[in-house]
Amino acid sequence: MTDLIVVIGPRRSSTTGTSQFWGFGVNESGGYETDPQLYPVDSEGGGGGTWENELAEIHTAQCQTGRDAAKSISSTIMRTDDTGSPNNWQKFEYGATIVKNGDRYAAFNSKVYTDWLPTEVHLGAPPTSSELIAGLIHNHPRKASHFDNLESRYPIEDDIDRMVQLVADGVYPSTSSFFILDPFGDTREFPYSTIQNYRNANMSRPDRLAGNDLPAPILEENCVDL
Repeated sequence: MTDLIVVIGPRRSSTTGTSQFWGFGVNESGGYETDPQLYPVDSEGGGGGTWENELAEIHTAQCQTGRDAAKSISSTIMRTDDTGSPNNWQKFEYGATIVKNGDRYAAFNSKVYTDWLPTEVHLGAPPTSSELIAGLIHNHPRKASHFDNLESRYPIEDDIDRMVQLVADGVYPSTSSFFILDPFGDTREFPYSTIQNYRNANMSRPDRLAGNDLPAPILEENCVDL
């Protein structure tokens, strides 16, 4: 069985071809563990393997808006840890695809993913119907420099590229957003309509350090945990 794997961050090379959805590599994967913990998924579909070092946590909240879902997923990311430390989200990237189910928004397949890497995260197979996708969310881990952390409040070039590809492959531009949980614990929405403003060609490092055109953090999560 082949699934399409969505990547946020620099792309890894693939020796098994390319996908037809969002342009990322095709890899072999199977089912996921259902226990609400973090497990690697191997190429045969069981837990405990090393395939892409992909992991997932259950996130079942159903929310009123995509913003609510992003804030709720951020809360799950910030409480995730495997060693008793509350700071894993400041060391590694976590992410999820936000989808609309009827009049509710949630993490697709109720999963939050991580690869235990500070620079990228695989989000697993995307929905088969792209119009269900409301956005992507991931965190930017903490860096050594305070100034770099201030810059990390904004999307990087790879984030913007993912959002552009998302819309190019059929996601509605008027309803899709990229959400970032920054190193300080704030979650922000960057709608597709404005995301090009944050490219390096359009915004300088001094602009980012000063917080220019930075959206206000999302403060509420109107959700029901099922």
